[in-house]
Amino acid sequence: MKGRGPFITFGTDEHFELWTKAADILCATIDRIGALYEVRLIEAPFVHETDTGSSREITRGTTAAEWNGL
Repeated sequence: MKGRGPFITFGTDEHFELWTKAADILCATIDRIGALYEVRLIEAPFVHETDTGSSREITRGTTAAEWNGL
């Protein structure tokens, strides 16, 4: 796929460093436009089943509990 960089494994130190830098940029941008206290975060953990009740225990070889721990 054009424009796509290398795959970085979720939960690794490299992933967290990149995520932290991106989060800092996002927060600075939100603050710059005066919306820092208007933004709300939504916690959306991995789940072990879908809204229809189908099992979704493993995604990419990792359980929902493991993803949430990362």
